[in-house]
Amino acid sequence: MKSHFPQKGLPVTLPYIHTFRGIAIIFIVLGHALYFQFDWSEHTFAFNLLKDVLSNGTVLFVFISGYLFKHLHGRYTLSSYYKNKFKNLVLPYLILSVPAIAFTVLVAPSFSQLAVFHSESITLQVLSHYLVGGAHVNYALWFMPMIIVVILLAPLLATIFSSPQRYWLVLPLLVLSLLIHRSPVPIVDVPRHVIYFIPVFIIGMWVNDCRDQVEGWLERNCFGLLLVVLALIAYQFNFADYHGSLLTEHAFDNKRWLFDFELIQKLLFCGLFIGLLRRYESLNLRVFDILARYSFTIFFCHIYIFVLIEIIVGHQQVEGNVLLWLLRALIALSMCCLIGFIGQKLFGRYSRQIVAS
Repeated sequence: MKSHFPQKGLPVTLPYIHTFRGIAIIFIVLGHALYFQFDWSEHTFAFNLLKDVLSNGTVLFVFISGYLFKHLHGRYTLSSYYKNKFKNLVLPYLILSVPAIAFTVLVAPSFSQLAVFHSESITLQVLSHYLVGGAHVNYALWFMPMIIVVILLAPLLATIFSSPQRYWLVLPLLVLSLLIHRSPVPIVDVPRHVIYFIPVFIIGMWVNDCRDQVEGWLERNCFGLLLVVLALIAYQFNFADYHGSLLTEHAFDNKRWLFDFELIQKLLFCGLFIGLLRRYESLNLRVFDILARYSFTIFFCHIYIFVLIEIIVGHQQVEGNVLLWLLRALIALSMCCLIGFIGQKLFGRYSRQIVAS
């Protein structure tokens, strides 16, 4: 196994992928900002269109994770890879989940809808929340158990590098993802989401492995790709029986729709952003650099900011509109960057483990 993680020199930084990370976290926050207190009944057109464009932004993050896994794999031995992921991903997950788990277990146990979370054992409740991630108020953390499983599969995924024809495995896996769909809130089905996102991770690996050919093609054809993305969005908006992500209670449930538009659309978005950011270096803006540097803090903390806004405003419904939606997202992004900045000043070299920056 160790041979797949040879120790080499540090790889070259790719500025456009760094910028892409900043764009990806914007998608995540904008998508989540649509909900909570907002009542969009007076603006359903805007709400449905925004859902179709912004939902399933997690695909962007998983694609980047796969891309960087291949790009950086020569930097680590397998043991140092796992140690790095434990320090910089698992530890912040354990620490930054504490407020959400404590609130859910001690203050609002009714928020959790699964029987195990109503056990008399506080320890069992806490461990269960960590294992599934998405059953407490900070539901965005469903992502962590899923990506941790993917990380544990690193030795298996790394074998693809030595035999590139194995990338063809992504085709049946992608068909499986398109049919299995994502689960709704509470998002606790970790195996299902591993199956759903594994092909996205592998496609990210493949794009990096074939970087010169694939990214050159994406750069030359980014406007054609943009038209395809817009066509997919338009088709889903006008003809599909759902808006946003295709969420089903059970895997392979096709009662709402068979085909998951959002998965393909977001994969095309990945290619589109890479092509545009390579073609136009002026798009690598300072704001994207800042958001990319604090992206993990934003991911872990933005739901907390939304909850804080709800507490300050009160628990009443607010009419949803584009201005308030953008304001909420901007506040969350700004506050999370501030948390990351202050955390770096307070905790120094330990800030990555404590505030994820």
